[in-house]
Amino acid sequence: MGSERASRLMRGGTLVGELEPAGIDQPFFLYAFAPGPGWAEVAPLFDAWNALPPHDPEERLTERAMDAVSALGLTLAPPGGGRALAVHRECVVRIEEGREGLEATVRYWVRG
Repeated sequence: MGSERASRLMRGGTLVGELEPAGIDQPFFLYAFAPGPGWAEVAPLFDAWNALPPHDPEERLTERAMDAVSALGLTLAPPGGGRALAVHRECVVRIEEGREGLEATVRYWVRG
């Protein structure tokens, strides 16, 4: 990847991976995900989130999984620079195995 269109998922100064735009399925933006040097350390938390059953009636399991990812302090840096967004405070980033490798979905919040 490494294209001018790729966003960077960061943990402090460590690149977790790059997100290359692949489409839109509102309200989600779809990306191909290329792991970076920091991916191996955070991947188990995304895997745990993805392993949850589809129906969590009280959303406790989902909340715990998202809290664990949020605690990583990840940011999503836009292509070409600009202010990075705090993951799970300003956007949700989910990364999972797809048909053609790792895929990411991102949902952004618009603040008024």
